[in-house]
Amino acid sequence: MDIPFKQRPALLSPASLNAHARRCSRVTMSVQIPKSSPRPRWAGLVRSGHVVQGVGLSAVTWFLCHQKSFSGRCSSEAAVMSALRVTRVLQNIAKTGWRSQSTAPQAAGAAATSHPGFSFELNEQQKEFQATARKFAREEIIPVAGNYDKTGEYPVPLIKRAWELGLMNGHIPEHCGGLNLGIFDTCLITEEIAYGCTGIQTAIEANSLGQMPVIIAGNEAQQKKYLGRMTEEPLMCAYCVTEPGAGSDVAGLKTRAEKKGNDYIINGQKMWITNGGKANWYFLLARTNPDPKAPTGKAFTGFIVDADSPGVQIGRKEMNMGQRCSDTRGIVFEDVRVPAENVLIGEGAGFKIAMGAFDKTRPPVRSWGQ
Repeated sequence: MDIPFKQRPALLSPASLNAHARRCSRVTMSVQIPKSSPRPRWAGLVRSGHVVQGVGLSAVTWFLCHQKSFSGRCSSEAAVMSALRVTRVLQNIAKTGWRSQSTAPQAAGAAATSHPGFSFELNEQQKEFQATARKFAREEIIPVAGNYDKTGEYPVPLIKRAWELGLMNGHIPEHCGGLNLGIFDTCLITEEIAYGCTGIQTAIEANSLGQMPVIIAGNEAQQKKYLGRMTEEPLMCAYCVTEPGAGSDVAGLKTRAEKKGNDYIINGQKMWITNGGKANWYFLLARTNPDPKAPTGKAFTGFIVDADSPGVQIGRKEMNMGQRCSDTRGIVFEDVRVPAENVLIGEGAGFKIAMGAFDKTRPPVRSWGQ
């Protein structure tokens, strides 16, 4: 049974919706939706002006059956599953105390009612960071960005200036001397600096990627040793995961780490490493389980490797198509000895650490507008 859309009341109460649902939601029933009938989004139910909490499951089921097409027909089973998902969303909204707002203008003299909700207004600290980063980009980056992009020279003076202004290393926790900024705060800063030059911002933001494994998985001693030094002077670090034959396919990494006594011996090659030739230390992902059938989540281990360790060979600077002042290089690790104390969490935890670092650092990259 179907009711042409034009014959439905403009405002459907929960009671009337439930009444329709009881007539329409038999398990064996399917509803033919007239092709000429408009199909507004289910959100229109919320915008009708009713309290969200008052809409029941059967009401949403009826609404989906009558106003959403499932390849021309709407089976009750599919509608029920969709209704369950929609109802959960509505119930979660209702728990916050939100009420839907009618799009119709209020009657003259009607009292204005305020409703709780999210505020997207920046707080004072966020405004200060945004303004500082914007001023830095306009007055110090933009005038020299073209020259850095043309020559490919690493922007050391600008990196030092960003460090002095507190516009880099924002993720570092307070106990290591950092600001412990959240992801959104970091996005505000990176968006402004990238406006000046994405190449310069790439060099700055690569620090966050290199630091993040230590922030989320390092013990107190590791954090104070490797993160603490970055708050004392403008040092760089790098994230060494990508290889010549394995980038997004982390399971294909060939770099290996073999334990000998209290140390690990690392052999392998990394490629396209941002800040590779400027880093003070690296986060490195290597295979510690030689079994090729070992699950990815247990086969790799994360290490902190000092850049001046014997056996670290830094390759030539790659000339990128864009962002040329960013330092991108290949790095060879040949019998590099790393103490066991530089392992993050333990053997086999590397893949989860590497992916966790992406979760925290990819939003700022997207804030550049790329």
